[in-house]
Amino acid sequence: WHQNEANIKYGIDNVIDFFNTETDSWSDDERLFEVLKKQQLRQPFFNVILTISMHGTYNYDFFKDMGLKSPFIYPKEYSAEFCNYLDKCHFTDMQIGKYLEHLKQKGVYDNSIIIITSDHQPKQGLLNMEAVDEALPLIIANSGIPADCFQCNTINQIDLYPTLLDMFNIKSEWRGLGYSILRDG
Repeated sequence: WHQNEANIKYGIDNVIDFFNTETDSWSDDERLFEVLKKQQLRQPFFNVILTISMHGTYNYDFFKDMGLKSPFIYPKEYSAEFCNYLDKCHFTDMQIGKYLEHLKQKGVYDNSIIIITSDHQPKQGLLNMEAVDEALPLIIANSGIPADCFQCNTINQIDLYPTLLDMFNIKSEWRGLGYSILRDG
């Protein structure tokens, strides 16, 4: 994803690119998280995980291609693409859940701030549905900051860096490009 330059600017010094040279493609989230579980990270650490299973098209049965079956029965009015998208969401959620369980087993979960967000919505028209919520998710767990301190505005991925600076009370001349959701306006 050519993020090395941005990572350096943001102060991230250890990047694990997870490109599968055997298949000439980015690996799926299940394999990604299995590799991450084996990493020996010096504490404290800052871990950014960019998942890939949600990217691409939704015109094929993701679970079927993996030898699995969707655990859901979707309403008939849902397009096949939307059902495939929801299955990909579920798959990624399962992998995140397994990784969080791993952090608990390693005894670092309770001392970790976990932030889960998305970098974008599905591209217009890929879901073959008219009304699809375009809000991006943002989950911040274990921060110790009361929920009412966070602004409930529309957020973007670029808002995470200034928010992290405020969460950790880090003074920095460069505050990134976005806005902290811990500040008004």
